[in-house]
Amino acid sequence: MLLILLALLLVLAATLYLNRRAAARELLVGWLDRKGIDADLEVERLELNGFVGKVSIGDPKNPDFKVERVEVDYAVGLPWSKAGLGVTPSRVRLVRPIVRAAWRDGELSLGSLDPLVEEFTGKPPKPDSRAPLVIVEGGQARLDTEYGPLRLLADARIDDGKLMRLSGRMPAASLKSGETEARGLAGVIEVTTAGDRTAVKLDAQAERFAVAGTGERRDDGASGGRDDGIRRGGRRLAQRL
Repeated sequence: MLLILLALLLVLAATLYLNRRAAARELLVGWLDRKGIDADLEVERLELNGFVGKVSIGDPKNPDFKVERVEVDYAVGLPWSKAGLGVTPSRVRLVRPIVRAAWRDGELSLGSLDPLVEEFTGKPPKPDSRAPLVIVEGGQARLDTEYGPLRLLADARIDDGKLMRLSGRMPAASLKSGETEARGLAGVIEVTTAGDRTAVKLDAQAERFAVAGTGERRDDGASGGRDDGIRRGGRRLAQRL
């Protein structure tokens, strides 16, 4: 009887291993579905120490989050280990992720991801826990605001919850808030962290902007005072927005 039971367990384990892609997909998609989140997962590789696949969350025709390739390295904790039973990710690589978000009344919304974000951010961090290394390559955020739509492009590296490197760019956009308006507003940002010091380099400019009470200026490519005026106006515009 014991040998029969052992044989059945071995067959079950082999079946689960051979069908681990489908099992993992159903497990994750089902977990998100119970939270009211539509999702689709395509598993390319699943092993005891890593996962590679594609993820789409939200409306399949217009998802709130989509990543062309996600790689996760992790360690599986056993019940008798210090961390207990569970999975501890050590590295996450996101290739060309796209996120749709909205900024309204001073609040950021990630659409169908909001319940998941609230759940995870509401939990206190575990003692002696370390956040994984997160690498973002070719990331894109589409932000809908009450001032107008924005598109943000970025590469980033985050280690243990600390931003180590960020290279971001905002393509030209038009924004308006009351009598304050900017056209062709674009910018770049570079952030690097070494030790306890973080360096930030930010550059923004607008082809045309108008600030209530100051009239309108244009950037026609001239250097010197006019560029300085454009940047000062951009800072005033940012404060108003």
